Amino acid sequence: MKKSLLSLTMALALGGASFQVTTISVQAAESSAQRAGRAALLAIYKKVDLAMVKKDVSAMTFHLAPDYQGIAQTTGQVLNRAQSIAMMQQLVTGSASGVRLNYTKCSTRAISLTWRGKDAIVMAETTAVGKAQKAGRAARMEQVSLTRDYWTPTAQGWKIRQSVESKSSVWVNGKRVT
Repeated sequence: MKKSLLSLTMALALGGASFQVTTISVQAAESSAQRAGRAALLAIYKKVDLAMVKKDVSAMTFHLAPDYQGIAQTTGQVLNRAQSIAMMQQLVTGSASGVRLNYTKCSTRAISLTWRGKDAIVMAETTAVGKAQKAGRAARMEQVSLTRDYWTPTAQGWKIRQSVESKSSVWVNGKRVT
């Protein structure tokens, strides 16, 4: 757990006659609710990683809020919840482009988690490895993406309101294509 340390040093000089230095260290720690939230969010990322390998679109997208927005900064593309679910379905089945993705490994690492009241902002790096298949031909594919995910707790559990992808790199048969 990353902890920040704030050092506050105060110096008082009164009329040149007295001088006092006081150092106060304040350590920011997570509350028990935040620790529970952190554990729940990390569990969601693991569940989504597993769902990608199993090609389970509903398990990949259960955590999207009704007003969800997915933003790809590199392309400027913005998708709402329904569009994001449809895109995942198309990637799994190959129904749109003819390219079907079959992930054999997916892992997400939370780089940072910042609390904003009860909401959380997670900087996450996801690596997905597998095969891309088109017209009977298969190629090894690896994708690494970096996202900033904005989460809020709801009565139905944690939901992601917005995911901003700031970086996405794709390799096909070891050759970088993006």
